[in-house]
Amino acid sequence: MANGDGKVNWGMIRDVAQYLIYPILMALVYLMMQNQALDRRLSTIEIVTSRPVVDIESVRKIAVIEDRQNRNIQAVLEIKGELDKHRELSEVTGYRKR
Repeated sequence: MANGDGKVNWGMIRDVAQYLIYPILMALVYLMMQNQALDRRLSTIEIVTSRPVVDIESVRKIAVIEDRQNRNIQAVLEIKGELDKHRELSEVTGYRKR
């Protein structure tokens, strides 16, 4: 086959192609692996960005309210314990409200 004034050496093209086929295939496999990794990274980014924004001030207020509730519950339990002691002592001493 004529190529301008010269001829194409198909034997040389075949020899070069035989040596280049493996690096080309490896490059294609590498690109496919990178594409899959990119898909995984994109899905991770989508999950992270779809989470709601956390309002730190609200979380602090909730923590303060919970702490106060725990202290109040503890105080009520202490008062109940004192009341139970008082009732036991009242029954032991014989003083009973009728």
